[in-house]
Amino acid sequence: MIRARTEAAGILWLVVCMATPTLGDGGSQALERQLSDLQKAFSFFKQELEATRQDKEKLAVENQRLKQQIRRLQRRVRELESGARMRRRRTEKAVVAELQQKVVELQDELRAREREIAALRQALETRAGPEPTTAEAADKEAGGETGAQDRLQRIADEASDLIAAQDFDGALEAYKQILTARPEDEDALLGAAVACYGLNDLDSAEEYCRQVLQLDPQNPQALGLSGVIAWRRDDAVRGLELLDQAVAQAPDDAQLHNYRGIVLHSLGRRAEAEEEFRRSAELDPTLAEAYFNLAVVLCEKGDQNLPEARRLYEKSVSLGSPRDEVLEKTLYGETTDSGR
Repeated sequence: MIRARTEAAGILWLVVCMATPTLGDGGSQALERQLSDLQKAFSFFKQELEATRQDKEKLAVENQRLKQQIRRLQRRVRELESGARMRRRRTEKAVVAELQQKVVELQDELRAREREIAALRQALETRAGPEPTTAEAADKEAGGETGAQDRLQRIADEASDLIAAQDFDGALEAYKQILTARPEDEDALLGAAVACYGLNDLDSAEEYCRQVLQLDPQNPQALGLSGVIAWRRDDAVRGLELLDQAVAQAPDDAQLHNYRGIVLHSLGRRAEAEEEFRRSAELDPTLAEAYFNLAVVLCEKGDQNLPEARRLYEKSVSLGSPRDEVLEKTLYGETTDSGR
């Protein structure tokens, strides 16, 4: 496109550089012809300049679309990584790798378009002088946005690691940095909600969830966490309603099934709770909480279920769940340690 736009500048330059006519070159008629040619060249240049500006505006719109697509793909990658079935792990990993490659390709395309915008801006300034101050500010912002996004992504990765390490204070501060720059970042809002829940700040966790649901009323993680918060506040019925909505949106999310089982158990619906815990363990065989909760439900069903309950309890411990002395007394007896 830049090469095509330079044709106008070339035509204008040729006309301007032509020798000024004299009476010997044809008199006033020759002067009028050259003035007409000059006007045509200026008109052509003006049209080309306007086309260049329109191209720049279209590229800016396309850039925004690409950024939104990148964010959706990144969110989908995280969903696949956290909620994939173990028995389909190889297939899901291939899908994740493909999506990650697509993200890389889109980011490369975005950088190329931003370079093209920068080249167009430079061409416009060279030919027609600087653009208005507001446009200059927008160009500068677009030029530095890629670096800012990279920095925010690094902060998001660090916050996720802090959540995994249960450093909820550090994670919350990191997510707040992201939200200062991007107040409507759903991932950061949800991460802040999880951090606040880990700090037992239910009010703040609920508020962050509310903001997520304003942006996406069907966000399963925000619905699920809101349901758990309602249950923690002794409103199990409302908690179950929210978790039903969450599971409907993400039927393969093991943790949501586990949370739903907990709420069902608190309502005395133990058979349904057992079904949810089994479903959770099936979806994610590494989720220690599901095995522990299932062991509790089986203990409540009677002694005939103790062998399976012991096996499930030991499975949960092997996956990192802390031992529970009260449950162990039921599983192994007051003084029996041989089962362990």
